[in-house]
Amino acid sequence: MIKNRRLFTLSLFLLGLYIVLILPYPNSYSLGETIIRNWYTPAKYYVTNVLFILVLLGLILLGISLKKFRYRLIILTTIIIANIPPTVTDFMQKHFSSGIYAIAYDQQLSQCHFQTKNKHTMHAQCHLIFENYSNDTVPFTIQIYNHEINDYPNGLTLLNAAEPFDVLVKGNQRTNIKIERDIDITHLKYYSISEEVGPIDIRIKAGNRTRDFIN
Repeated sequence: MIKNRRLFTLSLFLLGLYIVLILPYPNSYSLGETIIRNWYTPAKYYVTNVLFILVLLGLILLGISLKKFRYRLIILTTIIIANIPPTVTDFMQKHFSSGIYAIAYDQQLSQCHFQTKNKHTMHAQCHLIFENYSNDTVPFTIQIYNHEINDYPNGLTLLNAAEPFDVLVKGNQRTNIKIERDIDITHLKYYSISEEVGPIDIRIKAGNRTRDFIN
């Protein structure tokens, strides 16, 4: 069934490397992007292209290296490598991780509500959903992210400028963490807001360990 073992081995190496680099762990974006961000912040575009080339070249070499059943095996391989990353991430968090690395964040169900109380104060209330897969209580801090760049700040911008929030999640527990804060807006003129925002991008930190959950 294998026509060229050297090309077959090379294809497995490229596809294996792709699987490792595409893993969404320890952050919500790929491991490849996590590595590149250490040197170059706007890494997503470059990492996406590199990963696409890796998987495409790996599948092409796999097809060339086989004598028969090429298309069947390429389709099967594509299905497998598409499902491995979330499965591996889930398995690692449930069985091998500790501290903040055992924390899962349900980004899609998390939201924040902002309401101006008066010309001096805006009230922010967030509900963030976490699950702790370890047996131990995990304390960490939360920083809210906002990627919108506007001349006039929105609720997430103002909340992002506030101090990080200290929380803890008990072992083997799914928790709705409620965060509330009154934010001084006296420096803003004619500012009035009433909005609900979600999903919420965050960074969690414990000691020198950090994890980003960012779309």
